[in-house]
Amino acid sequence: MNPLPPCHDINAINYFIQQACTEMADDESDWLVIQKLRRCSNQTVFTRLDYLLQSDQPIERSVAAAVLGQFGVLVKDQKRMFSLAYFDKAKTVDRLLKALAEEQDTQVIGNIISALGHLSDLTALDALLKFANHPDEEIRFSVVHGLMNLNADRATQALLILMGDIDNDIRNWATFAIGTIREGDDTPQIREALFANINDPDEDTRFEALAGLALRRDRRIITRILDETAPEDRLLHSHVWDAFLAMLQALKDEIDDDRLAPLLNSVPADYQHTNN
Repeated sequence: MNPLPPCHDINAINYFIQQACTEMADDESDWLVIQKLRRCSNQTVFTRLDYLLQSDQPIERSVAAAVLGQFGVLVKDQKRMFSLAYFDKAKTVDRLLKALAEEQDTQVIGNIISALGHLSDLTALDALLKFANHPDEEIRFSVVHGLMNLNADRATQALLILMGDIDNDIRNWATFAIGTIREGDDTPQIREALFANINDPDEDTRFEALAGLALRRDRRIITRILDETAPEDRLLHSHVWDAFLAMLQALKDEIDDDRLAPLLNSVPADYQHTNN
């Protein structure tokens, strides 16, 4: 693993911020420098990023937002799982919301919304909802990610509307957010929205809709699932395949279809579902 920059040396931090700006301008970048800066969680770096949110250069404002959205240290628990301990989450959310209220550049707006999405703080909900119908598809796409982990009825309603967006990626991710991320939410409205998308022209959206219904054990899609489980499809969306298998295993005694037994018998004995 590459070492972090000297996190208390402002000259070094400024150098890495400039490198991060170069990354941000490259659509193919893996954001390695931005990831390093996210782990430099101290007041020195926070103050510098806060200042950059007011820069006259949009690329610098975007970098500041991208770093602040995941600004903290990785903490490992006893199961060797990693989570993010934010430097000062409340202060970060407050500063990003103030920046969002003043921002005019669409790319920066998208990055701020994405950053707020990572922070998953309900105080950002009203601000995010204002952009749900924005004419720019990149901003609406960011809104989907911003709302994805906010547990609120208004966030769910906005995502249900975005499931019908004209943009394929927005429909796909909104359907994933409703179908899988919110799998514990099961209402007639949610089921009908998912059912409407099983015939979406976009393949990814169709699979996400089917996965969401499978997680809710909706029997209307049993035949459709069996139609969609060709061997080559199983490798495309592992969490979708998990949802399909979990449903078929749970309802196998109710399913009268000659394709079921060969399908279930083809699953390795040590296969582990990611869904219950």
